[in-house]
Amino acid sequence: MQIDLRLKGEVIQEARFTTDGCRATIACGGMITRLIRTKTLAEAQGITPDDLIAALDGLPEDHEHCAELAVNTLRQAIKNAVDTQGS
Repeated sequence: MQIDLRLKGEVIQEARFTTDGCRATIACGGMITRLIRTKTLAEAQGITPDDLIAALDGLPEDHEHCAELAVNTLRQAIKNAVDTQGS
């Protein structure tokens, strides 16, 4: 999974994802990009896998790792954005 962010200052204006994962991974990618739009980087950083699962009204237990994947990918995208802004 990859998440790309477009920022205006510290605020996420647009977020897009790509994945070659299963349907649950696609659902997690789509929902996490919706959840983070218009949030600050700090607010987005605070999203947990449980928050994502709740926003999706649940995931099958054997696919809950997909929410962790999406959140970890988001955190890496935020780190990359912060590192790029600092350059």
